[in-house]
Amino acid sequence: MRNFCFILCVLLGLTVLVSCSESKSDNDTLTVSTEVINIPAEGGSATFKISCTTSWNVICDNEAIWLSQTQGKGDGEIEIAMGATSFVKASESRIMVRADNGTTRNIQVNQAGIWLSGTTLTVTNKAGIIAFNGKAHDIDSLMVLANTPWVLYGPEWIEVLDGEKWVALSPTTAMLRRNADANFLTSNIKLRTARELNELEDVFDDLYLKPAYDENVGVKLQVTQLGKHSANPNVSVIMAYGMACDWKVGNDVSTIFYKFSKEVLPASELTSEAIETWTKTTPTSLSSRRNLEENTTYYLYHAGKGNGPIERYRVSMFSTLSASNQALAPISNVVNNGESWSYDVRLGSNCKSYVKLTTTNSTYFNQFESALAWRINRWMHDDATTNKYPLYAKSLRWTYKTTDPLLIVTWGAGHDGNNMASVLSRYLTSEHSAAPNRSMTLKDDGPDDRSDPIDMEEFKRSVMIIK
Repeated sequence: MRNFCFILCVLLGLTVLVSCSESKSDNDTLTVSTEVINIPAEGGSATFKISCTTSWNVICDNEAIWLSQTQGKGDGEIEIAMGATSFVKASESRIMVRADNGTTRNIQVNQAGIWLSGTTLTVTNKAGIIAFNGKAHDIDSLMVLANTPWVLYGPEWIEVLDGEKWVALSPTTAMLRRNADANFLTSNIKLRTARELNELEDVFDDLYLKPAYDENVGVKLQVTQLGKHSANPNVSVIMAYGMACDWKVGNDVSTIFYKFSKEVLPASELTSEAIETWTKTTPTSLSSRRNLEENTTYYLYHAGKGNGPIERYRVSMFSTLSASNQALAPISNVVNNGESWSYDVRLGSNCKSYVKLTTTNSTYFNQFESALAWRINRWMHDDATTNKYPLYAKSLRWTYKTTDPLLIVTWGAGHDGNNMASVLSRYLTSEHSAAPNRSMTLKDDGPDDRSDPIDMEEFKRSVMIIK
């Protein structure tokens, strides 16, 4: 009996030893140093280590991945390499390391899409809403800045110009598609109303601009066709210390009343009689306001009036930005060579690209920043396809053949997104030159609580851009 117990104990001990040995063998037969490898879109290389007690081989499901070694025994180090991708979306591949005993380890190889890490898809000429007047075929535009393919969805009462043909949009089917390359491509997309709206109430809908590689994300814009008596800000520019906007109006509107406020106006100031004491302007005027406070929310109250009494008012809310850390493109080294002016524009530390305006026209000399920014924005909006205002993505030197003093204005775009800066860099050469009989100076804006309606069409016509 004692011998039997001894033999049984020996057998049990051997069993435990074998079990532990097998467990150790299973765990230690094959290990790899990583389970995920990330490769950038432009291509690159990486290494991983294999620790194994037997022979092994390496298999990859992507022929585009180069492996320095596909088989071996014991410990080893494998280098992998991938070239630049041609795909927009990120890709995933798998490397499998297999030991002779059948144990496997997997490594996932991720390569970023060609644009996803730095994709830009934005509308640069609109805030939150696009307003059409009540007439049929009222045209407006989107300036789309993109370095990725995109699609457009919208309500059927809006048509889009696709080549030379107007096509009705659809909320469920992409009726307009555009390709792009890795460089920024600016597209001026023309939209128009399909039919007249002969109603008092506005019609509201949504417009969606989405990247073609992922239609679950993108830009959402509200669109409206205005009722007979409505008036809405159209192309608006908000700066750190001012704002400017033009107007879209309903069929019956001939006059616009508007008022700025940092507070919500009480009911006593929203009667027809009170509204008619607000600043008065016309649909063809640029309405602007200087000396606002930075980082402050403002309310822009507005109402349209035709032949009858004022029937309604609207309110738009906007916030000024900080004047610090702006995407500024400074102007420097301005030199008069007798027959020409030369100067440098460089990218500021927070600036990704910039547009510029250079003119000899005195209309602009005394205009403050919001009106100048509106003019640049409007010209970009109207003439994006003519390259009058391309985005420059590097520092450049410019020479202009003129003896007249110049006004040079630059407006920068930031690294995060593509919103234009809320400050302008402006240089008036007559302030810095010894040219005789030149007394033009920039007007001191000073404290000013007034709004300044400006003839919008004259303001647009009054400048000649010097090539």
